[in-house]
Amino acid sequence: MKNRYNHTGRNVTGRQVLLLAGVAVMSAATLTACSSGTSPGGSTTEPTGTQSLIDVTWGVLPSVTSAPDYVAYEEGFFEAEGLNVTLQQFQGGSVIVEAIVSGSIDGGEVGSAPLVAATSKGIDLVNVLSYAMFDQERSPQAVIVAADSSLKTLKDLRGHKIAVNTLGSLEDMRLKGQILPSVGLTTDDVELLQLPWPNMAEALARGQVDAVLPFDPFTTQMVQDTDRFRVLSDLTELVPDGGLPLTTMSMSGKLWSSNPELAAKFAAAIGASIKFIEENPERAAQITGKAIQVDSELVEATLANLTFSGETTQPKKAYENLVDVAKKAGLLPANSTYDPSRFLVEPTSR
Repeated sequence: MKNRYNHTGRNVTGRQVLLLAGVAVMSAATLTACSSGTSPGGSTTEPTGTQSLIDVTWGVLPSVTSAPDYVAYEEGFFEAEGLNVTLQQFQGGSVIVEAIVSGSIDGGEVGSAPLVAATSKGIDLVNVLSYAMFDQERSPQAVIVAADSSLKTLKDLRGHKIAVNTLGSLEDMRLKGQILPSVGLTTDDVELLQLPWPNMAEALARGQVDAVLPFDPFTTQMVQDTDRFRVLSDLTELVPDGGLPLTTMSMSGKLWSSNPELAAKFAAAIGASIKFIEENPERAAQITGKAIQVDSELVEATLANLTFSGETTQPKKAYENLVDVAKKAGLLPANSTYDPSRFLVEPTSR
């Protein structure tokens, strides 16, 4: 089985916590790009001696997928676009959706599966920009087994225990709608367990599960630990033409409609940040590692497995692929007429 993982860097243990180390903290896991106060909804504040800035409170994850946000904050790309941004960490995309709906934040990084789940229920969300993508070259995810496992192919998963982080997650959706069906299996053929990513390595090493589906940086950690683990599939061969969206820049449709300038400015800052990450991976890893409390060498290795997108033109084919996987996974009814274009907007349009 091909393996596209980057093996550089030492094998270290990553930690995900709510507080951001080494930076000013306004509240638990909150960063603010300027010293002035913030108020959700795109109001303005006027720091002394500068032009007015647009206040934005943005939800992020304690994950490398939020690197564009952390780098944009630290390198001043938000402020360069006239934004006074507060970054607030949440433990998952579904929680960020709840915060957007409640009005406590303006928007945030939302996984593609929670976005489909929310919008299919009529929740007013739009995706302004796709942060990261699954493509056929790089993958932050893999099916991993013990080094001495008898499992050789995905088809060998039949009758075995496999763990995902949470049911209803993107990983769960891919397993049910893509990974198992690719070899003629269903969830009836395996024992599906929930297991937090940080616990997967030890559970697999102890034989408590037969296979796991981690997400970076935990994937990279396990791939580097060749004495104990090996990759059963890096899943790149399952990514359809056009790719699959991983994370999105989402906000309420009401806010986007009333303040398209905010979305355009935020997208421009993220685009500049992604370019910076590509050109300065070591610095980007240092910034992100400090923000999410993970060793910077591990973060740098992880960044090599991620495909970030700063394009303002939405990858519609990727979202059509996502809906197809969601139907196969049962997240959407098989006969659903759900159209992903209902939540895809572009930051410079209205």
